[in-house]
Amino acid sequence: MNVQKIIRKVQNYYKEKNLQLPDGDPLRHHYEIKDVEPIRISLSVDRDDILKDTNEDMLLQELVSNYSDKAAPTFEEIDKRIGRYGMEAMAYYVPFHYQTPGHPWGIYLLDRGIWTVVNALEPLRNDGLVTNDLIDFSKYILFWHEFFHFLNEIAASTIEILGGLGSTNYHDYRKQVYGKMDHYDFKRFDRNREILNLTVTERTISGSALEEALANAYCYRQSKQIKKGIAGCLRLFMKDKQPTGYRNFDLFPWKNNLSTDKFRSGCSVLGSLLRDASPKNTETGSPYESLFDIYRKEVKATDVPVYRQELTEAELGRYGESARISLFKTTPGNEWYRSKNFSSEFRKLLRRSSKKIGQKFDESLQYASSENPLDRSRVGDERILCRKDNLRSFSVTSSIRAFYKTCKDNRQILVGIQEHPENSDYRKIYPGDHCAEK
Repeated sequence: MNVQKIIRKVQNYYKEKNLQLPDGDPLRHHYEIKDVEPIRISLSVDRDDILKDTNEDMLLQELVSNYSDKAAPTFEEIDKRIGRYGMEAMAYYVPFHYQTPGHPWGIYLLDRGIWTVVNALEPLRNDGLVTNDLIDFSKYILFWHEFFHFLNEIAASTIEILGGLGSTNYHDYRKQVYGKMDHYDFKRFDRNREILNLTVTERTISGSALEEALANAYCYRQSKQIKKGIAGCLRLFMKDKQPTGYRNFDLFPWKNNLSTDKFRSGCSVLGSLLRDASPKNTETGSPYESLFDIYRKEVKATDVPVYRQELTEAELGRYGESARISLFKTTPGNEWYRSKNFSSEFRKLLRRSSKKIGQKFDESLQYASSENPLDRSRVGDERILCRKDNLRSFSVTSSIRAFYKTCKDNRQILVGIQEHPENSDYRKIYPGDHCAEK
């Protein structure tokens, strides 16, 4: 059974039961927020439409801003909430088990939360990274934390379906375990004991603390694959700013050796809590860790809807219109302007290359100029890091890339095309204000 069938089957079962999110659940405070309508930023695509070599992470639409690169806005109210709610002050996950009017199930990223993570990544500006780089990184940092909550719900759903849908494991877990963060004593791991040692019974395990620690550990692991230096900033942000559970992520590192993989051990206990929703349950061991598809072999990033909530008009009035975060937009390929430099390089390329290069370029341009991120991913369309002028590129062939800039009025202007060696550094090519050429 694929993931979407699992979701639909569980949704129908819970709808028949008419179960509601338990009173006192930490998630409920998000339902009370009445600011702006969420915007869908993920694609709903059939898996057969995704190429084998397509990076599924690219299917989250790109976010950009015209905000200054000197500083990012600071949201004091978010900073205060982080000490209580951790990552959930900046993003949250709405489970598919419940009917939540006004809040469709999925991951919600708050623009004010994205800006807060941008501030946490401020030291990366010393490496030449600019605001739009940090916005993109922050989007994924929040996404991966919430994605683990999705993995947890899929794990609970698997247990429910294997049991013939005769029980409400996820609801029982949310009601009886989740939210009791004060019931978990992580200090016991500092006494040279194995994580989740069954001989330690002086305290009970809180699913909230454990789940959030694992979600941050998962997020931390994924951040290492985004860009060097992010993990160091994230470690300080989690340890210094976030509450118990969230800040204990480092107690669950991933190891290649299964016998010492404490992240898997944590997943094992969390799985046992999903099976038997008792705060006193400390059971561990196989096969509970196998319920969590942490390597995304079956559960994909595209399986969960992702929304973002924009800044309110009051916030934009305070921080300025440039603080607005927007979806990256492109225009039809026949409207792209070709700079003098691009035209010159293109003519030279045509003279020394196959006649098919012109046709290849036209085909690639159609993909790069598509409104569909899946189409753009087919030609590796991407923004070049460390560029304030929003330089982007896309593949024409395996060895040729075209470069363009997106101007502030959303015009695309082709600035160059060249053959390139693998892993070329494009941070300094095509300087100047090409947008002023037209």
